[in-house]
Amino acid sequence: MSVMNGLASAPDVPTVDSIIGRNIDFLIWRSRERKAAAAAGLGMSPQSLSQKLAGQRPWSAAEIQRAAARFRVSIDTLFTQLPDLDSNQEPIGSPLHEIIHLDELRQKKAAVHTSKDGNGQVG
Repeated sequence: MSVMNGLASAPDVPTVDSIIGRNIDFLIWRSRERKAAAAAGLGMSPQSLSQKLAGQRPWSAAEIQRAAARFRVSIDTLFTQLPDLDSNQEPIGSPLHEIIHLDELRQKKAAVHTSKDGNGQVG
C-alpha cells in the first residue's frame, strides 16, 4: 500500500485489460506466432496489439472473442489472472520448477566431480 497526499491507496491491482493482454501475449508466445501475424489475425495493427498486450488500450468484446477463437481457449480463460511466469513461460513455484532446479543441481555436481581430476576421482 502506498501513501499519496496523506491518503493510503490500494496496492497495484492489475486491470482487466492488462490481464487479458498478458494472457493473449502468453498464447501468442505458446503458439510461436509472430506478433505481426497475430495482430493481422486479430484484425488490428501491430501497434494496437502492442498497446493492448501492455494493458494501455482496452480490449473490445469482438477482439476478445476473436482471440479466444484464434488460440482455441474459452473467453473466460482470457479473464483469468495467471501466476507470474518465468523466462520459459512456466508458472513460478510450480512443481516443474522444482524438477528444473534439481536437474541444474545435478549438472553442477557432475561438473564439480569431473573437474577434480578428469574422471570424478579426488586426487
